[in-house]
Amino acid sequence: NPASTEVEIILSGNHEGLCTLTLYNAIGKHLMLQQFECVKQSHKLDISVYPPGIYQVAIQINGNEIRYHKLVMTR
Repeated sequence: NPASTEVEIILSGNHEGLCTLTLYNAIGKHLMLQQFECVKQSHKLDISVYPPGIYQVAIQINGNEIRYHKLVMTR
């Protein structure tokens, strides 16, 4: 962080099942949703289509646990 065209989300710990990443802009508008197998422990998001600014990434693990992280996009 900051990121410009791509960001890699890396999970800490060992998780199984399905992970869901949701990207929101500064006012909470849903922009993107992607899913991947948690066992991979990382996933890349293409953010090149979004303007610079502050965003939130929500990470949901197996439909239960949600973690929020701030993402700063620059160019």
